[in-house]
Amino acid sequence: MFEKLISTRPRCCALILGAISALCFLFVVLANAPWEGPALRTVAKAMEVPKEEVPRSVFFDVKSLGEYRIGVDAYVQIGVWQGVLAVGVILLLAALTVRWWVPMVMRPACRWHGVEGVTGVALWQVKRIDLVLLLVLVGVATAYRAPHLDRMIYFDEQDNLRRNFHGHLEIRTDGTERWREARWKDALWENMLGNNPILLSLATQSSLRIWRWATGTDRQRFNVVALRVPVFLAGIGAVVTVWWLMQIWGLRVGAAIAAGLAAIHPMHIDYSLQARGYAFVLLLVPLALGFAWMALRHDRWRYWWGFAISVLLCLLSYPGSMHFAFVMNAGLFALLGWRWWRSRDKAWSGPISRLFAVNVAVALPFIVVIAPHVPQASYIFREIFELIELEPYWFFYAWSQYSTGTSFPSPGDVRDLKAGTVSLGEVLVSRFAAMEPILAGMQWLLLPGLIIAGMAWLVRGRQGKGAPAAWVLGFALVAPLVALVHQQFTSLYFYYWYLSYLLPAAIVGIAVGLGKVVEPMIKERGVWPRLGGLAVIAVFFAVFGWQTQYWTGRNGRVAQNSEWPAAENGVSAVEFKRGDSRWIATRDGQSICYRDVYEAGSRIRAGRGGD
Repeated sequence: MFEKLISTRPRCCALILGAISALCFLFVVLANAPWEGPALRTVAKAMEVPKEEVPRSVFFDVKSLGEYRIGVDAYVQIGVWQGVLAVGVILLLAALTVRWWVPMVMRPACRWHGVEGVTGVALWQVKRIDLVLLLVLVGVATAYRAPHLDRMIYFDEQDNLRRNFHGHLEIRTDGTERWREARWKDALWENMLGNNPILLSLATQSSLRIWRWATGTDRQRFNVVALRVPVFLAGIGAVVTVWWLMQIWGLRVGAAIAAGLAAIHPMHIDYSLQARGYAFVLLLVPLALGFAWMALRHDRWRYWWGFAISVLLCLLSYPGSMHFAFVMNAGLFALLGWRWWRSRDKAWSGPISRLFAVNVAVALPFIVVIAPHVPQASYIFREIFELIELEPYWFFYAWSQYSTGTSFPSPGDVRDLKAGTVSLGEVLVSRFAAMEPILAGMQWLLLPGLIIAGMAWLVRGRQGKGAPAAWVLGFALVAPLVALVHQQFTSLYFYYWYLSYLLPAAIVGIAVGLGKVVEPMIKERGVWPRLGGLAVIAVFFAVFGWQTQYWTGRNGRVAQNSEWPAAENGVSAVEFKRGDSRWIATRDGQSICYRDVYEAGSRIRAGRGGD
């Protein structure tokens, strides 16, 4: 009987999916429903009504749940229950329809025709000199980042420190003290301020717990270096992943340029140090592009899974990467659909089905994880933060950061622009181009030109056989434009670092273009052409390296505002205002909150510019 049930793939899939679906429904039956237990008591208290008078509909009202601010435990009870129920329904539908979709996803591989020109070097076939150069560049990246591991804590970092990573000591006006620990549950599901990078929260809690275990330190203390170890490692890994992406494209010179640029790019360094989720995005975007490229070429399950998991981890590291996830998936579906329509070959339904299947599969755990976040974060974005329209200078400021890691327009320029005392043209020409002609030329001409040239080569080079690489890189470069369009139709605020997934894509585009410029020179047999090619690369890197240098009177991009301020009592600390509270993080590892110090404001203003 059992052998008959598993005699075919559709039956086997139906049995497995049905069993998992049954477990989901069993959880729904046995666990406290949203309208029962602690969640009911918390909601009733927030509504100021007896438990019997709380309508069940309120537990499905995202807006109301967000406004009540009912606490992490209640949000988890409600969200996980709803998420598991949704997953159970999806799995049941999948089990009931296996006869239609299983044959489609199991169709033979449908490879991209004529892509042999871009070799796709396997990792174990990389030449020794490439690996030696990569190790050198990893050492350079480490040298640029390690000295800043103990720099002062920034605003969003302290938010996550006290809510998701570590906890804080609460001191009320009457002098009473209470330690509020950040639990694993808080790392995974707390999102009252809408800025919890889930994957980083789990990694950083692990890092701090290991540090306390190894040193025997008190639970109420943290260590700034241990706090930043996960993002530091992710930033170093991001240098390796851009190198890997270019290597599998068969671009050895471009791989070295990409890794070198990632190692010394000021913005890459900065976001490899900030205890935020962006470092993980820098690490994962090249992986997603690489797996997407291999999936298009070979149409194997492992590559589709690699792509889907990389995108999932991006979303868990930084929810704003949803625009990257949307454009990548929509682009791949459209591209595969176009090839199916053009060829009239049903075989192309195979990769389309496989892409859809892996997306649904990774969406299931994502639903359970993200469900408790939805009411918390939506309330913050809808009610607390206000929209400040994007000014024209913002686009120059954002591109200045992503292209050369430069802060332009400067805060002073922004103030003058807002006051109307200067025009944008005056700032661009008289204050920037006149004072920094090299940077202006690179930002406005050279780097965009290299990206365009690199894309053109990927499309047309080697008789068009690099087209799959051009498509996946093009999707990544278009994603920020989709994000900007979306933001103009929502109430969400916007900072330039919200487009962090653009940085690795821009670095890859620049490296492809520059690599194809200098590669003919480096491959020449003569000494002078090779030296000329290496000199071009050296001068190019020198411009980026200069942006990271600092000394008294000059602030480099990385060191700017990074020194801990001195305190009268000898303990360096930074202070922040959130609502009615005064938050303090000290260099020696204390996280303190003084409650009811200020009059609580009704809104938090979020600027959209560079000031």
